Amino acid sequence: MIVKVQYRNQKKYIKIPEACFGIFITEVKERFSIPVDNILSVEDDTGTEVDDYAFPDLLTTSGICFVIKDELNDSGGE
Repeated sequence: MIVKVQYRNQKKYIKIPEACFGIFITEVKERFSIPVDNILSVEDDTGTEVDDYAFPDLLTTSGICFVIKDELNDSGGE
């Protein structure tokens, strides 16, 4: 499945094989060259936090963009 992701001021589509939050985070770190030990948080494009519980269901939402934040960049580039 293809997921739209924003980190800082950059957006990318990321392909993940299944609706798994852990796989998603791993792919995000790899595609955006984020150090493996950085702790990330995920929000939808309305600023609502996304966790592993809701992630699989949100993947079926059309047009959603997941915004990635870390301890160095807690504003998502805004």
